Amino acid sequence: MSTPVGSLSERLAVRFRLARRRFARWAATPGRSLRLEVAVAAIAVLVGLSSYAFLTGRRAPAEGFSPPFVALLLVANLLPLLALLFLIGRRVAVIIGHRRAGRAGAQLHVRLVALFAALAAAPTILVVI
Repeated sequence: MSTPVGSLSERLAVRFRLARRRFARWAATPGRSLRLEVAVAAIAVLVGLSSYAFLTGRRAPAEGFSPPFVALLLVANLLPLLALLFLIGRRVAVIIGHRRAGRAGAQLHVRLVALFAALAAAPTILVVI
């Protein structure tokens, strides 16, 4: 019988590094990032619509909902939105990197992203106010 070399924490660290490399290779595949962003956005919309359906369904809001249910809905809505925020931040970082590298069209891409970000933020600001 052979004994494993290294402690459990060392083996887990090696597996984590390998998994991180595999994920980085997977994420670097052309077109994969865009599909992931669209999928996360679709999930966020579906979760939002289903939350709306739950809250305006058969039970009147006057009766109220249990605090665990409200917490579940809040977390279910925030997780896809946080993932989307992370993916958008990653895309902005890539765009800024391309701009600094002087790649063709990077300046225009930055302007378009800024324009659409401002257009997307405007309704949110109006709803908050």
